[in-house]
Amino acid sequence: MPKFYPALHGFKSRARAYRATTNQAIANNIFTQVQLNAETYDGLDEFDSTTNFRFTAKKAGYYAVSAAIRLSASVDQQYLIAAIWKNGATYSNAAVITSGTSDPSAVISDIIYLDVNDYLELYAYHTCGTGISILYGSGYTFMAIQKLSE
Repeated sequence: MPKFYPALHGFKSRARAYRATTNQAIANNIFTQVQLNAETYDGLDEFDSTTNFRFTAKKAGYYAVSAAIRLSASVDQQYLIAAIWKNGATYSNAAVITSGTSDPSAVISDIIYLDVNDYLELYAYHTCGTGISILYGSGYTFMAIQKLSE
C-alpha cells in the first residue's frame, strides 16, 4: 500500500477558529483565554476547539497568525488588548483605546516560528472596570493560522 502524504493531497497546516454560540465573560484587568469553540477550517486537525482552545503545530516552521476580539459594550477611554500567547506566555499583543461610540475591536497579526508541539492561544484583556463580554461570531472574535515555510 502506498504511503499517504497529506501535503501532496491538499492538506496544509492552516486553521481558523472562532467564538461560537454565546458571548464569553472577560474579567477586568486579567488576561483571559478566549475559548474559540468552533472552527471554520482545520487542514491537519491542529486546533483543539473543545478542551484547550489552542493551535498545536504538527510541523516546525514559520506561521502567519491573525486574530480579533470584539467587546459587547461601548465603553470610553479604556484599553482592550488582543494577545497571542505561545506555549503559555505572552508572545505579542495589540491594544486599542476605546472611544465609547461602538463595540470596540482589537486586531493583531504576527509571524511566529513554531517547533513541533508548540502551541498558540488567543487571550483578551481590558480595563473597563467591571467584567465585560466579548462577542461571539465568526466575524467578531477569531484566530486564523497559516504555515508559511519551514
